[in-house]
Amino acid sequence: MANGGSASSPSAVHLRPLLMAPGSNGKATSGRLPTSDELMKELCKINPSTNTSLANDVEERYYSHEESLRAMRNIITWAESYDREFFENVYEFGCVPKVASYLEAGISDGVSERIWAASRCVGRLVYAGPKGQNAEICEEIATVFVKRDGVRLLVAASDEMLRGGAVASNAAAAEAANTGTETTLYTKPMLIALENTWRALRNLTFYRLEYETLKKKDQLLAAIDAGFGALSKLSRPSTAAASSVASKIIEQIFRTKRNSVLQDCITASDFDGKKAKKRKRKHLIEKSVELARRRPDGSNTSVSIASLRFLTLCFKKSIFRGTKAE
Repeated sequence: MANGGSASSPSAVHLRPLLMAPGSNGKATSGRLPTSDELMKELCKINPSTNTSLANDVEERYYSHEESLRAMRNIITWAESYDREFFENVYEFGCVPKVASYLEAGISDGVSERIWAASRCVGRLVYAGPKGQNAEICEEIATVFVKRDGVRLLVAASDEMLRGGAVASNAAAAEAANTGTETTLYTKPMLIALENTWRALRNLTFYRLEYETLKKKDQLLAAIDAGFGALSKLSRPSTAAASSVASKIIEQIFRTKRNSVLQDCITASDFDGKKAKKRKRKHLIEKSVELARRRPDGSNTSVSIASLRFLTLCFKKSIFRGTKAE
């Protein structure tokens, strides 16, 4: 692919052909990936704080929400090139802590747009590519994110989006109170942010990391627990999540739970006992079978397959051993 746009760096700097580098308006422009210097400048723009009044006299600049979001979008676009050198630069320049801080700020502020950007960025940066060509470097990036409690951060992002739903009407609220059912509605931006959050969790838990050595096994269990909580809300017909986006989210949840159970440190004992109420076997079976039994048509086909694969793995790992059929 031919280079495009004018180079903003000295001619001595190697310009790698492919996709995009920042143009004069800050947006990615067609032609090439960023140089190392350009990537570092973009990373500097990822500002967790939206307070622009904090700049002092030491030539320190606080970038606006729009500038930070544009930088995140650029990084997402570049990651979709699957260029190994770009991923190596991301790892070397400390992109993960920046994105993690941005995600944490988005959760704190409850801004779905920031949660979407950070989650999608994580999902892309730990995705090894369609042929797995970047598996080694992406696993390194995933390890750094897990060390920084990245799984728990993404779980918190999911919880934030699920809490953000609004009741349809006063009449619906009254009916919910009388019947004990929920009528929570979610906007499309919330659902898209939620989908990217669980897609990132799926990609992150794909790697067989040493969670016990890293003392992060609790993050896997938190992801499994959060999956059950999310399923209980998204699978209700009265929820506005009864859309194609919701089906995609549910699929990603089951894939994440399967990846989590695949980890060597997860055993049958993690699904029993007083301290594992959300992982009780009966609840696990009921929810998985309920979704697996859905008519395999339209968008539910992938949900049925994902839930059945998760259920099959649970049986293989003897997680249901001793459970009585009802």
